[in-house]
Amino acid sequence: MRTENIDIFAVGDYSARRGFITRTPSKVMLASTSASEGRVAGSSLFKLKYIKGFNGTIAIFSTMVGCTAFSSAGITEEDAVNR
Repeated sequence: MRTENIDIFAVGDYSARRGFITRTPSKVMLASTSASEGRVAGSSLFKLKYIKGFNGTIAIFSTMVGCTAFSSAGITEEDAVNR
């Protein structure tokens, strides 16, 4: 979460993040990811040892439309084939 300036941390949807599986830049914008980044950055800022680090994001989505549930997790087929 640290930037090029050691005194500045970046978290949330406008910061760069990488995918957990592919290790490539990810455009996933999830509150859970931003919250994890914030905890790691806050711990680093105050030089606290944080038990859980942040190793990247995994796109996990779910929603209901009427009585039908839709969900997805992981990477696209294209990304999987290219790995």
